[in-house]
Amino acid sequence: MQQETDLEVAIEGLINAIKERGANSVGIQLPEGFIRQARRISGEIQDRCGIPVIISGRPTYGACDIDKELLGMVDLLFHFGHAGESMGKIIFVEMRSSVDIRPVVESAIKYLKGNLISIVTTVQHLGMIKDAGEILTSAGKRPLIRKGSGDGLRYEGQVLGCNASAVDERAEEVLFIGSGRFHPEGIARITKKRVVAADPYTGRVETIDPEPLIRRRWGTIAKALGARVFGVVLSNKMGQYRKKLADEIMKEAKDHSIEAHLILLDEVREDLLINLGMDAYINTACPRIVDDMRHVILLNPDEFREVLRMRG
Repeated sequence: MQQETDLEVAIEGLINAIKERGANSVGIQLPEGFIRQARRISGEIQDRCGIPVIISGRPTYGACDIDKELLGMVDLLFHFGHAGESMGKIIFVEMRSSVDIRPVVESAIKYLKGNLISIVTTVQHLGMIKDAGEILTSAGKRPLIRKGSGDGLRYEGQVLGCNASAVDERAEEVLFIGSGRFHPEGIARITKKRVVAADPYTGRVETIDPEPLIRRRWGTIAKALGARVFGVVLSNKMGQYRKKLADEIMKEAKDHSIEAHLILLDEVREDLLINLGMDAYINTACPRIVDDMRHVILLNPDEFREVLRMRG
């Protein structure tokens, strides 16, 4: 079941799925942008199906971040706000925002310096991405909208925090439609392109230059050159568990006579890494985690390999 409309229609889909599956217990997991809807969804299910509902209180950062503990406690788990392939007890419920993106896209025109503009957004605003393209065309721009590649990318123009492959290489700039800086900063760093971020909820438009973001990563690489002991971080999140990659990193460290230790974590947090007391860490979970670190050296695998190359 892939729900693509508003909350009312989504709830009807949930009720039908519960009845079809004969579920006696349900879990719901929502990202921060939708978490305040949890009470309403839970109430509707309890009232209409007469079964217990458990709301996941932990944050979720994408379709890769399913609440495993809750999954083991219920017959069905509804994961809201992200696109994914429903399987087994997990049903993804895509939510589309009803906010009109056209005003903020029109406001963003004056910030776009180039002509070839790649338009991207999150799953919530995909329903109006063609409207954004028409606005850019009317302004004399050439919009580029394409489907990226990789798990979780199902639609043209859709980006994830860790995947910006929907950005066309020909684009001079990127127009991101959505809230917050998480996605546009990731896009800027991954693509090395200037991003104009248009927030349809606040009406705010801001530009994000990739250069400071790239320099910061090179700064982290430089700090890691003197590290003697590395921790290889393995996440036990369902969609981020990459044991094969972690084993490869451990072997590469051994081949270069570097002391390395494999570490299993659920939430990869700076305080936990600080307590472990190693010189630097290599992250095999979500590649965006490195952006959260201020007092710990945390590298993605390609950055660790750059350290090895620079050490010679």
